[in-house]
Amino acid sequence: MTTAQSVNSSAAPGSKDGSGLRGRVPAGTHDYQGGAKALWRITWMALGYRVRLPIAVIAVIIASLLQLLIPRFLGDAVDNAMGLLGGSEASPSVVKAAL
Repeated sequence: MTTAQSVNSSAAPGSKDGSGLRGRVPAGTHDYQGGAKALWRITWMALGYRVRLPIAVIAVIIASLLQLLIPRFLGDAVDNAMGLLGGSEASPSVVKAAL
């Protein structure tokens, strides 16, 4: 992979860019073979955990689905509160108790 030296005169050699330190950045050759190899290494290491990996994936999927249900529950709560207040004059204490 071809790299270009970043320009920052006050930085130490070999340090990361963006932190005010000198670093190496990709030159734009779009050679992604190193990333694909790293992904395969991670995949092979993860497959060593035959029980934990599926449990973790299922837990992430369930958590994502539950996050999608929050707006529905809040919408139902607001609709129920509006139904309690709709069509009748309510005192401020009843409104406060409903919400």
